[in-house]
Order: sequence, then C-alpha cells, then structure tokens
Amino acid sequence: ISVLARESVLVDDASFRLGCGEFVALLGPNGAGKTSLIRAGLGLQSASAGLSLLGGKPVDALSPTQRARQIAYLPRPGRLPGRIVSATSYPLGGSATERRWAA
Repeated sequence: ISVLARESVLVDDASFRLGCGEFVALLGPNGAGKTSLIRAGLGLQSASAGLSLLGGKPVDALSPTQRARQIAYLPRPGRLPGRIVSATSYPLGGSATERRWAA
C-alpha cells in the first residue's frame, strides 16, 4: 500500500500479512506514517496505490458493519483528559459503530 497526502508520500509500498487472531503493534517515530498505513489497510483512508484484502475481499468493498465484525481497531483518542495511563485510556477508544467506520 502507498498513501499520499497532497504531494507528500506518507507510506511507500508497504506490505505485510496478518493471520487470524494475531495482535499487532506498529511502532515508529511521530510522522512515520503508522496511522496512515493502518487506516489505509482498514479501508478508512484511501490508498494511492495497492490493495488491502480481508478474507480475500478488497477491504474497501466491505460495508462498515462487515469490517467491524472482523477487525478490532482501537485508535488513540485525540486528547486524553489530564494525566492518564494506558490501562485507563483503553476503554476510551470508541466502538465499531462510531461514524469513523463509515467509508
């Protein structure tokens, strides 16, 4: 998958495969394209090149409900209130029924 924003390359020809039931953490410095890669892979953001498949089907062809039944995605909230730790922020992630899942 490749992702562009205006004329900037955010993700350049990234490729990976995940198996059923695997848990993944994507680490890297700020601005490295982690969020863009995940969002494009989930069909929540347009990829400029490449294809993301889920169960052999293009992920952007699935309805938001079909995606939500197969993918667990917990984005970091934009701003956390005060001093908060990871274990506390987990429930703040939202749910698959939120508007952001609509393509």
